[in-house]
Amino acid sequence: MVFVLGDIVSASGKPPVSNLFIQTLQDEGFQVDKFDADIHSDLFRKRPIADIRKQYDLVIYFANIKTASNQTTVRINWLPPMGLDTPWFVHEIPTIFVSVANPYHLQDVPMIKTYINAYTANEYNPKLIVEKLVGKSEFKGKNPIDPFCSYWDTKL
Repeated sequence: MVFVLGDIVSASGKPPVSNLFIQTLQDEGFQVDKFDADIHSDLFRKRPIADIRKQYDLVIYFANIKTASNQTTVRINWLPPMGLDTPWFVHEIPTIFVSVANPYHLQDVPMIKTYINAYTANEYNPKLIVEKLVGKSEFKGKNPIDPFCSYWDTKL
């Protein structure tokens, strides 16, 4: 299951990069469902965790929530009702968070143990992220910022 946060058509008309990420996962042989509230709402809101685990063995959050010059903060806005797309299941289902536009989302998802910053929403990063996830190349980057946002709970 892939939850896409943000990632809309850009002002210049470029398509969402999450489509490329999902396609690359599929090219690697993964069966991928993109979260759709109209289709998956009951499963994630009303069904027991056992039902979700039968259907999905991994959840990936793919965030492309860009900063803007007129915003002082960029936070994740979870879907209603009651944060339908929040990662409440991280202890029951392996969960990965990938951010391609803002390296500070860990403050909103400190419970997720695998957090990947790609820093730039371009057509190259989604493919490279999948390469690294499947072991075709190593993660070698060094954080130029503090992705823990100086919060103690993001390091737990």
